[in-house]
Amino acid sequence: RDKLLFEISAAVRSSVEIQQVLQNAVNNLGQRFDLSRALIIRPSAQGALFVYEFHNENVSPVQDRFFSEQGQEFVQAIMQKTAPCELGDGYRGSQE
Repeated sequence: RDKLLFEISAAVRSSVEIQQVLQNAVNNLGQRFDLSRALIIRPSAQGALFVYEFHNENVSPVQDRFFSEQGQEFVQAIMQKTAPCELGDGYRGSQE
């Protein structure tokens, strides 16, 4: 865990652009934990949406789905939640 924190911190310090910092962070998390996919979703105060994605070669990217009508509804639902454990799969329905 300390090594992961060090790697992410080093990636953050290596770039002054927030877009590159977040992409590096999601890449490090995805690779370190051997994930098939990892996402960082960052809405701006002006209503724009930024999605940073890591995915391995066995899965297709889903980044563009967040810009569809259904994806926007999912993001709105995320922003109203207080804990990630409450979230369901926005494309398959809630798991509550």
